[in-house]
Amino acid sequence: FKKLDIKGVKSADYIICISNFIRKRVKITYNRESYLHYIGVEIKRIKNKQFDFNLRATLNLNPNSPILFSLGYSHHMKGAKELINIFHKILFEVPESVLLIGGLIQKENKNDIEKSMIRLKIPKHKIIFYGYIENNLLDYFYSESTLTLYPAIDEPFGLIPLESMKNSTPVIAFREGGPSETILEGRTGYLIKFNDLGDFAGKASMLIRNKKLYEEFSNNAIKHVEKNFSYDKCISDFELILEKLLFKKNF
Repeated sequence: FKKLDIKGVKSADYIICISNFIRKRVKITYNRESYLHYIGVEIKRIKNKQFDFNLRATLNLNPNSPILFSLGYSHHMKGAKELINIFHKILFEVPESVLLIGGLIQKENKNDIEKSMIRLKIPKHKIIFYGYIENNLLDYFYSESTLTLYPAIDEPFGLIPLESMKNSTPVIAFREGGPSETILEGRTGYLIKFNDLGDFAGKASMLIRNKKLYEEFSNNAIKHVEKNFSYDKCISDFELILEKLLFKKNF
């Protein structure tokens, strides 16, 4: 794959990247300039409406238990070990919290999580492995969760923060990588210095406890995605890039 990758990059007339993080890697790895185009998400407003799917009822959770949602652990770089240590710290501040892990999960990651649960003495009922989530249910998972925790390491872009914020759910992530380009620090979530698990947990606990601040972040989140990452804006921006490239216009 690497040989094909190199051949493709060398033979391409233009390179379009979905984040500045990737653009920098393209420059370092291939010494090629590239153009930036952020991908978009479909905006659906479902929060605070009557749901056909009720997440808390499905999981038999207390109505007052904060749900910390996390997914995307199909790769070892997705931060599974960090996630459990962060959650352990959150439990000291918000003991009624529940961690919900969705999506396909690499066996190594699940083993690491289960070993950490034993080591940290986290009760089994505090962490729920839901598994694969149907696309038509994903928005409900985001919208009914309190926060989305995204401890992925060096993520090139990451759709998860956008999918969460479009459902008004704030996100906490490490600042390295793509999430730093989609999450507004201190407005739609928090960007944490890598491996500062204490700060990660502290920011999560603060948002859960501070209802006024949480509502502010929640409202900012969906407005931010609607303004900057909608399908319409994505298509419009891409058309503009193609027009400038094809007609040799200056950016």
